[in-house]
Amino acid sequence: MTRKATAAQFKRVKIFLTDVDGVLTDGGVFVGKGGEFKRFNILDGMGMRLLQHLGIPVGWVSNRESAATTARAKELKVDYLWQKSLPKVAAIEAILKKAKFTWADVCYVSDDLNDLAVLVKVGLPVAVANAQPDVKRAAKYITKAKGGDGAVREVCDRIIRAHDKWNVVIARLKQPKGYRDQLKVKILLSKNRLSRITRKPYIFYGWWLVLLTLLINAGSSSPVWGGVGVWVDSLEQHFGWSRTQLSLAFSLGQLEGSIIGPVVGILVDRIGPKNVVFLGISIIGVGFILLSQTQSLGMFYLSYAVIMLGASGGGWLPMMTVINNWFDKKRTIAMGFGGLGFSIGSFLLVPALAWMVEPSHVGWRMTSLGLGIFFLIAVYPTTRYIRNSPEEYGEVPDGAASNEKDQGKSFDIAEYESEYDILDVIKTRVFWIISICHGMSSMLISAMTVHLILILKDQGISIQTAALIWGFTMGFSGLAQIFGGVVGDRIPKNIALCVFGCVQAVGVVIALYINSVSLAPIFVVVYGLGFGARIPLGSAIRGEYFGRKAFGKVLGFSMAPMFLMMMIGPLFAGWMYDNSGSYDTAFIILASIGFIGSIGFLFAKNPTQPARSTASVASG
Repeated sequence: MTRKATAAQFKRVKIFLTDVDGVLTDGGVFVGKGGEFKRFNILDGMGMRLLQHLGIPVGWVSNRESAATTARAKELKVDYLWQKSLPKVAAIEAILKKAKFTWADVCYVSDDLNDLAVLVKVGLPVAVANAQPDVKRAAKYITKAKGGDGAVREVCDRIIRAHDKWNVVIARLKQPKGYRDQLKVKILLSKNRLSRITRKPYIFYGWWLVLLTLLINAGSSSPVWGGVGVWVDSLEQHFGWSRTQLSLAFSLGQLEGSIIGPVVGILVDRIGPKNVVFLGISIIGVGFILLSQTQSLGMFYLSYAVIMLGASGGGWLPMMTVINNWFDKKRTIAMGFGGLGFSIGSFLLVPALAWMVEPSHVGWRMTSLGLGIFFLIAVYPTTRYIRNSPEEYGEVPDGAASNEKDQGKSFDIAEYESEYDILDVIKTRVFWIISICHGMSSMLISAMTVHLILILKDQGISIQTAALIWGFTMGFSGLAQIFGGVVGDRIPKNIALCVFGCVQAVGVVIALYINSVSLAPIFVVVYGLGFGARIPLGSAIRGEYFGRKAFGKVLGFSMAPMFLMMMIGPLFAGWMYDNSGSYDTAFIILASIGFIGSIGFLFAKNPTQPARSTASVASG
């Protein structure tokens, strides 16, 4: 009896699941004093590994527990392993919930009657050649090979060819660049044998994404956020606009961010961080070109609104989502390194920006035009290396090398990480505590970003020197981010946020007393430590509390209250300066608000996990 599914049916497969006994083996079991032994087919194992390399996860579903099955699953690094006597339908539903697939996405291979309930639900039911007659009748494809004799490899090959990936597989096998199994073999002719095999060091691709995040944040955020004071000073000198008018543009940008943030979060989860970053950076480029053509206050507001629209989605939020997807145990330190971009970019680019905008050098118009063209040229080569999740690269969070240490440990498929929907998140008290307290601390950041260089200028320090002080502060904050990432992986993140937020508030007050360069290092260290260490913690605490599933939306919805408060900070400081001629009162008030918000983090306890399936799964 033969039956062939169409190529289109194989092409629709997004996850490969199979029975074990009678499919991956010939059905025989050897039992002796040493335990149970089974015979697995090497060809089947290779076929499943190829599927994983192409981003198609693999799962084994069996109704009996076996040490031999567990050992083979570990060896092949199978994504999902179920070995319980409970119904297989429940097991697969738990796997699909975890992997975010539907029944229609599943190819399932079977040989016996206990799989009939599964076969009628999956998109592509497959029976091996020696399966029971009723199983064959329920299947859309029957293999030529028997179970344990290459049947699974036959199905894997058909899936790969249907996805038009066969040439990709062959190319990777000829030159397996980038894979952890790549071996560099040196054959020494002495004694006519292979004498040495060395393994090439495996670098988890998530760390390359951390580096990419650093570069994207450095390029996109520094001219937009870190250089605000430079732009404000140039436009104040050129047009004679008040600081309240100029601060209003930044504040309106924060209001825009509070509205756009949830939309960006939804887009990140819908179309993926890669596409969102591409759109965001492109929009930033258009915004800077518009800024270079500014002739009126209204045109300035419009151009800055476009820049802030792009900045809301062009870097931090989507790239933090990527890092959250790629890391679990190392999430905070990874976010710490990824967040270095703003600090390093501000350290290197803000002083350069202050030099370039001078009328005697490049001028603010040509500088803005050059930035706009640069962003439009750089957007494609930058974003093409983004991978939204480790599954796209045949990986798992933290990397297979890291997870190999934990192989063999059974865990609840839903306990691997929190599985919150966004509606679950916004109903929790802790979400609002984190968002509001983070917003109260961020009022200081937005006000300092806009006004610090101007504060220092008013206190007798030149604009270039003030830009250098701000640059050194951001540079030191980069080191503090690494420190914050290390601390956040060792103590409760809410406590760390409280401590570093209070340090940041103290740093703001110190800024009001800098009337000579000799006092600047104290500010650099105190404010840089508090500001920098908070950056990875603010993102990591959301990832730890709410997991990967809704992380983009969580960040996006968190931006609404945060940006509303960030809007108030610089506008309030500018209004106070225009009416009193001093920033002192404004920043003492803002520092007090930031201090209170930091104390509020002590009440941000990890929430109770939502209800979930109790399917026990072992992951390889």
